[in-house]
Amino acid sequence: MSGTTTTFKQVTAVNDDVLTGKALAQTEEIWYTSKDGTKVPMFILQRLISASCRSLAAMIGCSITGGYVVRDPSLGDLYGRYVYADFCVGEIRSLLLPAGAGGIVGGDRPEGLNVTNPVSFGEDSCGRLYAIAQAGTVYRFQGATPAACGTLLMDTGVTTMYLTVPEDQAAPDIRTWDGRSPTLRAGTQVTISVPTEEKAAAFYTFKLGGEGNPLAPAHLVLVGRARAPFVNTSVRFLNGFDYFYDADGGFVGLRWTGRAAPTIGKVVPPN
Repeated sequence: MSGTTTTFKQVTAVNDDVLTGKALAQTEEIWYTSKDGTKVPMFILQRLISASCRSLAAMIGCSITGGYVVRDPSLGDLYGRYVYADFCVGEIRSLLLPAGAGGIVGGDRPEGLNVTNPVSFGEDSCGRLYAIAQAGTVYRFQGATPAACGTLLMDTGVTTMYLTVPEDQAAPDIRTWDGRSPTLRAGTQVTISVPTEEKAAAFYTFKLGGEGNPLAPAHLVLVGRARAPFVNTSVRFLNGFDYFYDADGGFVGLRWTGRAAPTIGKVVPPN
């Protein structure tokens, strides 16, 4: 409009808007005139203030390192939770994923573990979880009683379980002799987990000598520790699971029958 003086002012305070006044760099605002004469504000970052950047990254994080849903039952209440971390903060956290698409995650919490600059997570064929640092160090998540990784035979003809585990899985104070064979002391908790390529798992648990658990074997025999970890489940495995076998494709599947309490066993994800 004729006779009107137009002035320009800074319309965007980059650091104030985004980082509450914490300067990551020295900025200079300039005005660029486009071909049609429009004035456009632009900003030049003159010098990165690395100390401020590092301190801010330590407070708010910089890059999420995604992980896995935990399938190792030896990790206690971390089982079934999704673990992740931040590259700059290094804190390991976990949350509960929604049951279906469009749901909301919940239960986000710290796990009291830290890895310097975590770049990835990993999982082996036994469902054990790992965290990898940028420096190349690999850490394994380990519960109070680490899981032994071996093979399983689902026996359909005997009620006795035959079990081979390493020394740290069955220390001398829980081993005993029942007059017939080496075994574990009454009250010992045993958990069997069956991971799959799709990261799902079937697992069940029982206490030796306990009552009311239809999956518990009638008797447990410890087999020589020199062998690789192995379990012959006994036929009572079938009190909790249906077994499916595809002879053409060579695929095996397990389904929780629901005939026992969900605290005893289950399939993840659910059937």
